[in-house]
Amino acid sequence: MLLRAQFFLYALLILALSIICTSCTKYLDKKPLKSQVLPERLEDLQAILDLNARMNEQGLDVTELASDNIYISDADVASVPEIDRLNYLWDKEAMDLSSWSRPYQGVYFSNFVLEALVDIARTSANAEQYDHVKAAALFYRAFAFFELAQVYCSPYAPATLGSPGIVLRNTAAIQANSVRSTVEQTYTQITTDLATAAMMLPAQVAFSTRPCAAAAHGLLARVYLSMRDYPSAYAQADTCLQMQHALIDYNNLLPVSAPAIPAFNAETIFYNHSLVRMQGLFPPYAKIDSLLYQSYDDNDLRKELFFAGNDDGSYAFKGSYASNYWDPTVFDGIATDEMFLIRAECSARTGNTVEALQDLNSLLVNRYRHGTYVPHSASDASEALTNILRERRKELIYRGQRWTDIRRLNAEGAGIVPTRKVNGKEYTLPSEDPRWIMLIPEEIISATGMAQNPR
Repeated sequence: MLLRAQFFLYALLILALSIICTSCTKYLDKKPLKSQVLPERLEDLQAILDLNARMNEQGLDVTELASDNIYISDADVASVPEIDRLNYLWDKEAMDLSSWSRPYQGVYFSNFVLEALVDIARTSANAEQYDHVKAAALFYRAFAFFELAQVYCSPYAPATLGSPGIVLRNTAAIQANSVRSTVEQTYTQITTDLATAAMMLPAQVAFSTRPCAAAAHGLLARVYLSMRDYPSAYAQADTCLQMQHALIDYNNLLPVSAPAIPAFNAETIFYNHSLVRMQGLFPPYAKIDSLLYQSYDDNDLRKELFFAGNDDGSYAFKGSYASNYWDPTVFDGIATDEMFLIRAECSARTGNTVEALQDLNSLLVNRYRHGTYVPHSASDASEALTNILRERRKELIYRGQRWTDIRRLNAEGAGIVPTRKVNGKEYTLPSEDPRWIMLIPEEIISATGMAQNPR
């Protein structure tokens, strides 16, 4: 079965790469592979989705590079590749082909599976397996669409619903017209796919590289949080945590070893990480913002497990939940710690201070040395929210969420302005700046004729 799946994958990959290299303005064929290779068994389709080098490496490290969690020294800014330097400094011409093409490869394989399912009869004997495969394909597609939406279109808001969204590819025909949707259509597609997937995915999966029902609810919680639909985000995080709620006691990770935090750990609901490309995000270049590092209490074990000291007194990140790939890899899968933080934030935003603090303290007691944690208290929901947002940034460093968080928090009036100082020159990214929406790669604009994001 694996050899059959690999054969299908290689054929698919050749065609998928042509999305980048050839024009995408006309239909080639509704099912371009039908006369060549078409899986006839559900096992083949599942095996394609199980090839995690394609389906579980859809994360975008460019958003972590462009956020305010790290800095690069003056000397190193000149040493990193140009694409890294331009994105790090929010250059108005910065773009990144891989950040566009990588998620769309996942979209392509998902669509291929969904179209192949049409030619496989759903029977009483295979209904459960059929539904699981379909739901997984919908989940992977929604995951990729959401990643793309954080980079290439405006944040979801009443004023931006008609603004250009991403290309919502719902076909495996690789030369189907590439037309941008609206922001509203983008998020409707994502939430619809995930809601459908949540109803059909299994409660348990053999490997966290496969999505389960909790993963779909968890991703919906993340999506609704980005949309600032806090009641819906709360409901989805709550449902997710009813299914999976395990937290790691970081005391059990001492003494610190390599890797500091094991991959596929008890908190991981769905495993996904970025493809390590951007050198500027990793040692020896990327250094943790000094004020952020200092915000961790000395009894906070994250300070020891997340960071490694550099020779110059700065610190590098090492605490990835994708440490099997590399210690500083950006893990942006779904995990229980994020769900506790989403539920806590949404509780605070709806005035439920007690429940908000319960979730926050349930998480943090597992992050401090035994006997040292003093539970957070707050006089009102506003104070609780401030504490939760501060801990969210500390917990989810190198998790691919900070860029989206700044965009939505600035829409709430936070006024966060990331700033770089390089060789005496200051670079800033004001909240209303169009650079919060990144440029679509020029190769894609030239091939499709789509409208470029403004500058």
